[in-house]
Amino acid sequence: MKDGRAHEIEVRRDPLGHGDAALQVASFTGYRLFVGKDSFTAFTGQIDFAGMVVAMEPLPLDPGTYQGTYKLVGGELSLDFVNTVSWPGTGREHDWFDRPENVTLWAAEVHLIDDVVRHDFEESMSREVARWARELQALRDIRGALRDAISPLAHEGFPDRQSIDRVNRLLDRAGRRRSIDPTSLEWSWPAPANLTEMIDPVVWNAGDVLTRIDRSRLRYCPSCDWLFHDTTRNRSRRWCDMRDCGSRDKALRYYHRRKPSAATSQSSPNE
Repeated sequence: MKDGRAHEIEVRRDPLGHGDAALQVASFTGYRLFVGKDSFTAFTGQIDFAGMVVAMEPLPLDPGTYQGTYKLVGGELSLDFVNTVSWPGTGREHDWFDRPENVTLWAAEVHLIDDVVRHDFEESMSREVARWARELQALRDIRGALRDAISPLAHEGFPDRQSIDRVNRLLDRAGRRRSIDPTSLEWSWPAPANLTEMIDPVVWNAGDVLTRIDRSRLRYCPSCDWLFHDTTRNRSRRWCDMRDCGSRDKALRYYHRRKPSAATSQSSPNE
């Protein structure tokens, strides 16, 4: 698998000349991974001409009894990996990686693995339950290590030394599997034999997030605490998804604005 990342926005302002404001929305891609000569969109959505994300489509992960959806909103592979825990640290917390099948589906959707590897993994899951339980726990440990390092930056803080040391150890292991393809002269990864190897490109991307992107553009959703890379021109992205958390927050603010005025309009019992 080739390794690559790009932020691409394809914008056509009213290409048919209709002057319709409804047309002032374009499709976009957040990041892409490259497998061979083909590039694959890791997520799709819509963006308005102010650069604000206005729509995201959920991935078909099995929610179990959880009432919610998972979306690739991070704009960076490692952020979307960290975001596989919804509402972290709250009573509503849900781990989307509570079952191996969701992990392989997620990995296939972001093109970490192809259909052949996914089939082999899922076939093995039914035969080697104990092994995959260990694999899943190792994956969660890696996810926790990446969150501990990246999340403080999104919250305008700084990770502690221990968190960075853990990421450095992960990068050291992942880097041993990364090599330059002699034909394309691009970074490539061999097919993974387990979930830890599968997630190596995610670990590498986390290193890029920590060292290369503008840290002031690392944000967290004030509603659900998912992390995202704000690539809007005016740094105006506030929520993970306008359609979900954005709408919810706006409705709550409207409710709280209306509540005091409704109370003051009623007669006091002492009057």
